[in-house]
Amino acid sequence: DVKLKNMGSWASLAQKSTSTPSDSFEQFRRAAREKEEREKALKAQAEQAEKDRQRREQEKLRGRDEEDSIEARQEQQQVQPPQQQHQTQPQAQNPAQPPSAPQPSQGPPHALDQQRELARRREQERRRREA
Repeated sequence: DVKLKNMGSWASLAQKSTSTPSDSFEQFRRAAREKEEREKALKAQAEQAEKDRQRREQEKLRGRDEEDSIEARQEQQQVQPPQQQHQTQPQAQNPAQPPSAPQPSQGPPHALDQQRELARRREQERRRREA
């Protein structure tokens, strides 16, 4: 009985080894190829994630630069209106000037108000996003 039990296991082992060495080599190559493809896919995915992260960071920096430039323009504009007022006062004191002369000086402050309002809204939006 013992000999018959062992014979069965040896017979199954012999059947398993009927595959040729070239078949097992092909299986090895296929497994290696699949592993390489998985690694490439993971690497590409990691690179894409890094690119996305860098793009988001650049956009964030650009947004900050735009906000800084808007703030700088606001500061310049806040400094300039008093200078314009000093320039318009001598014109108003000069009776030879036609009455339409003060109107052009009223135009830029209106545009200035619009720019300030726009900058104010952008600043509010930036603060809202930050929060």
